[in-house]
Amino acid sequence: MNNLDFNEWYPTIIAAIRKRKSKWYKKIAWMDFDDIEMMIVTHIHNKWMLYNGKYPFINWVNRIITNQLRNILRNHTKNVLSTHALADGYSVKKNEEIDFLITLNHLKRLLSELLNEKEMYIFVTAFLDKTSDETGVTLFNEKFGMNISIKKYKSWKFSLHQKIRVLILNKTIDIYTG
Repeated sequence: MNNLDFNEWYPTIIAAIRKRKSKWYKKIAWMDFDDIEMMIVTHIHNKWMLYNGKYPFINWVNRIITNQLRNILRNHTKNVLSTHALADGYSVKKNEEIDFLITLNHLKRLLSELLNEKEMYIFVTAFLDKTSDETGVTLFNEKFGMNISIKKYKSWKFSLHQKIRVLILNKTIDIYTG
């Protein structure tokens, strides 16, 4: 039985999560890291009674954090590429995998014809390079000599996401399986 107090260890848990932000945030850039942090804290809280003292507490917390970050990344990838996330008519069978390289090159080629230069830049930095919103705004402002806010950048990124989603739903973008 665990006799540790969650509230006493909360600052240590938060510090352990934030220590991994620079490593993981590029891989999970579609989510705000505060949301990721709260998901992990909630998960640790739910597993709190499972800590048995056999291993040092910080090692136990670190393992849960790493596993949760992996799970978030895996689940997002799985959800984005699952049959439910794809438009009707794009049925990817269980044993088929989407050929990322072919689909990505097709997507870039198609989008370069459909998007303006600024939209294409946001697509590459936000979705392909997976830069954080803060970095994306800085790079965007430097590239185009503008001074847009992070709120405006996020709005453009969301609009772009919706535009791409419509292209997939209208079957303008092909998903290649191999």
